[in-house]
Amino acid sequence: MMDNVYQDGDFGFKPLNDLILIEPIRAAVRQGGLIVASAEVLRPTRGKVLAVGPGKPHEKTGKIEPIPVKAGDVVLFTIGSIQEVKVEGRTLSLINASALLGVEA
Repeated sequence: MMDNVYQDGDFGFKPLNDLILIEPIRAAVRQGGLIVASAEVLRPTRGKVLAVGPGKPHEKTGKIEPIPVKAGDVVLFTIGSIQEVKVEGRTLSLINASALLGVEA
C-alpha cells in the first residue's frame, strides 16, 4: 500500500458521478507465526480513498449530491460493491457512494 494521498486528477483517473476510487487495505491474519489467508482477507471491506467523483444528481431537484468522503479517508464498504480497475498498473477498487458503510475516525 502506498502512503501518499492522491488528489483528484493526480494520476490520470477521475471517477464520474458518485463513484469512488479506493486502494484496498488487506489485513494479514497471523496464527502462530504463519500468515493465514481467509475469505475476508482476500475480499477487503476497508480501503483508502484515492479519488471521488463530483456526486450524483438528485432525482427530483437535479442538484448534485456531494459525496461525504475525500481523498485520504479510510472507509468501510460492502463486499459485493467492488469493481476492480487497473490504474497506472495498480489494481484498485471502484465503488458507488451508496456502498459506503462508514468512515474511520
